[in-house]
Amino acid sequence: KLDVLCYLGQIATGSQIDPRDYLIYKITNKGKKPIVIGSIGGKTKEKGFFIPFPSGEQLPKELKPGEIAAFTSCNPGTFEMLNKNLKYLCAWDTLGKSYKANKKEVKKIINSMKELSAVS
Repeated sequence: KLDVLCYLGQIATGSQIDPRDYLIYKITNKGKKPIVIGSIGGKTKEKGFFIPFPSGEQLPKELKPGEIAAFTSCNPGTFEMLNKNLKYLCAWDTLGKSYKANKKEVKKIINSMKELSAVS
C-alpha cells in the first residue's frame, strides 16, 4: 500500500529558498512488498492528467517497504489543474493501481491556489 501526501510548498537548498510554489508529492510504501511507482497525476471532472517532473526525478521508481520518495513540480500546466474541478491527486503503480491522496489535503491545495490567484 502506498500512502500519498500532496501539498504546496517551497524548496530550500542550503540557505537558499526558491520563491516559487511547488506541488509536492510525498509517497511512502506502507506495505510489506516493493511497489514500483509508474506515474503521478490526478483527475479533474473533465479528464485525467499526468504531472511532468524536473529531470533528476525519474519514474518508474521502486519503493521498498518503509521507503519514502518525494516528487516536485512547479509546471504552470500542473497548477492549472489545481482548481475546483480537481477530483483527486494520486500515484499509479506499474500494474495500473491508483493510490489517492487524502481528500482534505487536496481541498487545502485547491484553497491555497484560490488564495494565490487572488493575490496575483
